[in-house]
Amino acid sequence: MYWLVIHELTHILGFQRELYDFWKRPDGSYLGIYNILHIEPVNGRLVNNIKTPKVVETARVMFNCTTLDSVELENEGTGASTMQHWDRRDAGTEYMTANYVGTPIIS
Repeated sequence: MYWLVIHELTHILGFQRELYDFWKRPDGSYLGIYNILHIEPVNGRLVNNIKTPKVVETARVMFNCTTLDSVELENEGTGASTMQHWDRRDAGTEYMTANYVGTPIIS
């Protein structure tokens, strides 16, 4: 059950679409929503991605992929899950997917 608390605290701390505009660079300046969210066509559908230096750096290590340039967000489900969770198809049991099975992984 503590995984759910950690998951919800992560939303409170900023991983929700209403708060992306407040994400900051290491120097304290705001990234701005257009430097965070990117919508790109993939296989005939529009996909929402997060593309910040730290997210990309972490994902490249996690997926062992040096060419990865963004991380896909959930595009399906209710308004409570879209654009504020990692896409489960890619992230699997990472704790910030909309619904995980088994023991979540904190990346």
